[in-house]
Amino acid sequence: EDWANTDFKEMDEIADTDALFTVLTPEDLAPLRKILKKRDVKVRGMYMGKKRSEGTVGDLHTITSKEGEFKSHIGVYGDKINLVTFEGKMYSAIVESKRLAQAMRTLFHLAIEGVKAQKK
Repeated sequence: EDWANTDFKEMDEIADTDALFTVLTPEDLAPLRKILKKRDVKVRGMYMGKKRSEGTVGDLHTITSKEGEFKSHIGVYGDKINLVTFEGKMYSAIVESKRLAQAMRTLFHLAIEGVKAQKK
């Protein structure tokens, strides 16, 4: 819900989609996707898992379980980092820091370049 109240044009994320869909349904995510589409947000993401919901558009990459299961989601948008766990006791935290968000964004960009290089 924080996304709806935050102005941003880019989002980076990593998610274990199989774990995510044990907690949320595609219908739960539909309003968020609608906001992203309406705002023309560019999404860059890395996703582990077989389950996917339709409608996510952007620079999307599949990662394999050999990197290790993580059963969580980390998203960076605006000056915020959103951290969510999907196993055991669920935890969710939002950190608002321009510098930390930029550091995470840099880490995501480097990781995506690494994923692209592995596919070649």
